[in-house]
Amino acid sequence: MVLLLARSAQTAATPADTRSGAPEEQSTFVRSSSGAVSNIATLPLSEQPVPRPEQGIVEKRLSEHRIAVIAGGPGAGKSVLAEMTAHAQGTRDPRDLLWWVNAKTPQHLIESCEEMLLEFGEQPTGDLPMQVRAVLARVETWLVVVDDLSLIHISEPTRLLSI
Repeated sequence: MVLLLARSAQTAATPADTRSGAPEEQSTFVRSSSGAVSNIATLPLSEQPVPRPEQGIVEKRLSEHRIAVIAGGPGAGKSVLAEMTAHAQGTRDPRDLLWWVNAKTPQHLIESCEEMLLEFGEQPTGDLPMQVRAVLARVETWLVVVDDLSLIHISEPTRLLSI
């Protein structure tokens, strides 16, 4: 299952560069000239994705409800559809943060959160949910893709992102 979450605004402010010496070479995030942050472009997902009609449905659901769930069996194309949606959303409605979260296991989820916190100059502490929510509250517009989410682990990203 893939979960997409979004927050957008009519006028998006450019986020301040709040990094505090995080090593550039260790980050999978890319910062654009406008200050937007994304780790989606660095993912080794699909080189030549084929347009899918489901993308319009996912984008409509995301714009109407700020959340979309893509479910299906292994190899159904959930991650590719989410990647295409994220790229399209980031192009049409630029976001201050496009964040791909690996939620295959609770440990992968923790590592994804720690990496994002470091990108924003925060040292991860014992209260990751509070820290992640604080960063998302500071970032005006964002799109978060939670990939490889199983029903067994659905409470973790839900708790982290307060949904």
